[in-house]
Amino acid sequence: IDAIGDVKLDSEEAIRKAEAAVSALDEDTAELLENLDKLEAARLEYSTLVNVYELIEKIGEVDYTSVAAVSAANTAFDRLTPEQASKITNREALTAANEKLADIMEGINAVKAKIQSIDDNVDLSSQDKVNEARKAYDALPEASRDAVDNYEKLLSAEAVIAALKESLSNVEKLIDAIGTVTFARSKAVSEARMAYDSLDDELKALVSNESVLINAERELEELMGEIHSVEGLISGIGKVDVDREDQIKSAREAYELLSAESTAGVTNYSALCDAETVLKDIKSEINRVKTLIDSIGQVDLDSQDRITAARQAYDALSQRQKDLVGNSKVLYEAEKILHELQNRSSEEKPNTGDTSRNSSTDTAQENSDGGKKSPATGDSRIELLILFAVLSAFGTAAVATKKTGIRRKRG
Repeated sequence: IDAIGDVKLDSEEAIRKAEAAVSALDEDTAELLENLDKLEAARLEYSTLVNVYELIEKIGEVDYTSVAAVSAANTAFDRLTPEQASKITNREALTAANEKLADIMEGINAVKAKIQSIDDNVDLSSQDKVNEARKAYDALPEASRDAVDNYEKLLSAEAVIAALKESLSNVEKLIDAIGTVTFARSKAVSEARMAYDSLDDELKALVSNESVLINAERELEELMGEIHSVEGLISGIGKVDVDREDQIKSAREAYELLSAESTAGVTNYSALCDAETVLKDIKSEINRVKTLIDSIGQVDLDSQDRITAARQAYDALSQRQKDLVGNSKVLYEAEKILHELQNRSSEEKPNTGDTSRNSSTDTAQENSDGGKKSPATGDSRIELLILFAVLSAFGTAAVATKKTGIRRKRG
């Protein structure tokens, strides 16, 4: 027991020998040992020293996961007396572990501080801070990253930055996709404008091709002006008649001047087509009336049906349309001649006291001529007879006067 001496980490063998010697004694003899308590103290001292030594050895390669091991070793080492501490042969390893762990924690805290400095309201101006925090985080050893307890804030900020960049990129792509401005691209221009307007002022200032959008809108506005002008011309046609032909032609010419893409934007184009169709039908009807009048030919009592057909077709026309029937006088003359022929024919027949035919004929003629009754053939003949009688009287008087003069000369 006395040979154990000052207990150190290498006292294990001496302590075992002493323990073996004591164990060889019987109990009564062992009780006679005056330094037996020294053996117990040696055991306890040795156990304390070994425990601290082994805790330091367990630390191994230091990283953030070594925190618990270093902490346990520190706690045990700090309980030693200065004399005991001096006996821990690996105490410098504990010192080195503490220093390295401090460096690790300093790096972790620096990363946490960078993340914490990122603004809560993240925008593109936060990008530098976000990038610095990411770079510092990625520089940490793998084991240290778990100690960054505000890492979610970095991820959230990065997500916001990415979304903002994507929004900016999408707007620029939509603007680039406009291409050559035509009416067909009006939707593309509208989509690009809506996307641009959804950006905040900071992002709008970063849109590299904003001028392309502005120019496209200006060009589209000019195209829409042309389209609306054509639509106005079509709307101005109104009720179709022959007097609207120039307006219809103007609308058609303006429409044809539009590009093929722009014509698709004329919303009332069908109205123009309908107007053209109606005008064509009107002109066709006018030509049909002209043809009916021309077909009357030489008027006789058999011309009634042809004249009636021409009259009915003529009367169905509007006044503007009637003005374009260049041979309307032929119809009026034919009706007049037919009326005279019918009256003459009626006079040549035995008078049965029935005047209904002449009366109805006169009425029809009066209606067809707008209330102006043509003179009857019978009335004309009476006037001629009276004129003949007057002329005859004048002739007889002249002869008598001449004879009287002759007689006077002879006498």
